[in-house]
Amino acid sequence: MKSVNVNLKKRTYQIGVEAGLLALRIELPQFYGRCAVITDTNVGRFYGARIRRALSPSGLKVHTITIAPGERSKTLATIESLARKLLRAGIERGDVIIALGGGVVGDVAGFLAATYMRGIDCIQVPTTLLAQVDSGIGGKTGVNLKEGKNLLGAFHQPVAVLIDPAVLRTLPVRQFNNGMAEVVKTAAIGNAKLFRFIEDNAARVHGLEPRSLEHIIVECCRLKARVVEKDERDLGARARLNFGHTIGHALEATGGYGRLLHGEAVSVGMVAAAKMAGEMGIASNRTVTRLINLLAEFGLPTSLRRMKRLDLNALLRALTADKKVRGGRPAFVLPRRIGAVSVCRGVPPKLVRQVLQDMSKE
Repeated sequence: MKSVNVNLKKRTYQIGVEAGLLALRIELPQFYGRCAVITDTNVGRFYGARIRRALSPSGLKVHTITIAPGERSKTLATIESLARKLLRAGIERGDVIIALGGGVVGDVAGFLAATYMRGIDCIQVPTTLLAQVDSGIGGKTGVNLKEGKNLLGAFHQPVAVLIDPAVLRTLPVRQFNNGMAEVVKTAAIGNAKLFRFIEDNAARVHGLEPRSLEHIIVECCRLKARVVEKDERDLGARARLNFGHTIGHALEATGGYGRLLHGEAVSVGMVAAAKMAGEMGIASNRTVTRLINLLAEFGLPTSLRRMKRLDLNALLRALTADKKVRGGRPAFVLPRRIGAVSVCRGVPPKLVRQVLQDMSKE
């Protein structure tokens, strides 16, 4: 097994990456008496029985609780429903929640773990590429409001992250490509070698070649771990992980959660941010072109054509509801070159509007 440590003193934990991990024994500490596996109906059908078998040697009493798949489950109503089910199952403060699923399951189960009885342990077992390289790591949890994405949440670090790249073979192509948006983002903000690797090995990645998959997952985990170690609570250096997310989150909020997948919205947001950087003389045309071409290689949107009847004014208003707004001004992460970005609050509002207008016509 390849491992990456997230070094946070008393909250230090390990990310383990190994193909076939879910078919192996998962031994948890004996002080856990019960375990609640939170998953969605899709993932539960594929891997629910498998994880129960993997946990059986630990002697835990395992309770599996399912939610509906998709962003519509990221609500306070879901958290309340799950909390009541935990109570009925006898889950106590010294027990553990396992989040088995993609980003939505990880966010919901993590927030549940952060708030249930004022906090219990959580293990993330991400089953989508997006969750394996990004959302399953770092302790950000949350649910949505109609006004915006992840506006309610908490920082709650997992006690472990277990990643099995083999599960990606059951992902629909669109969902895999959705995760590739976060892979490209990670490479673009801090790993130029990884960006070039993806460019040079796109066919192997498309084909889910095991070594290529493991390489990109481990490299993304390493970068995410180092950033989280420097800025656990998103007060400074961690902001660069939000490349593409300022506009991406606004698109999700105004377009209706689920019409665009998260990675698809982030892809549009990265292109918009790159074009702003190009217009401001921060990024070269080659940097912008390489980013657009690599996103397009994985079928990700690079314009706003998919957003029919886009309300540009509503989108611009949604930007001001972002968690990172200060003094009414959204923060944009702008690429300087592949592998390096800057956080900027000085993007002229006229430029933001113009770039989005142009992208809606492409």
